[in-house]
Formats: sequence, C-alpha cells, structure tokens
Amino acid sequence: MARYVIRWGEQADRTYNDLPPRLQKAVDKRLDELRVEPHTGTYDKGRDQWKAAFDGGIVMYTVGERMLLIDVLRITAL
Repeated sequence: MARYVIRWGEQADRTYNDLPPRLQKAVDKRLDELRVEPHTGTYDKGRDQWKAAFDGGIVMYTVGERMLLIDVLRITAL
C-alpha cells in the first residue's frame, strides 16, 4: 500500500515545535497512521478538510490523492 507524504503548514509546524515531547510523540504516531490511511479522520465537506484525534489533541489536514500528499494545516492540543 502506498504511503502518503506529510507536508507541514507554517502554523502547524510552529505549534508542533512548541508542544511538549509527549504530545509531539502522540502527533508523530497519529501521522504515521495517517500516512497509510489518511481517510480515517472526520471529513468536513464544506472545507474539504479532515480532522483526526491524537492522544492529547486534534490534527487538521487535507489529502491530495494524485500526489499522495497530506498537508497538515493545524494542530490543537486539548
């Protein structure tokens, strides 16, 4: 099965770098899962975006099917 490439948006990248290591590991784990199957989150048709929970928050992203690309838009720690 093909693996999707992760591309970080500026805001998501800044947020990720400010997270404590425990939450960074949780984000990394969730993104590894999404690389294999990015459609496991909740789809918002109006925004053409996906949301997926990780242990400690939510990651928002878009999926590019032709290039097998996941654009990480935002990370929210809860």
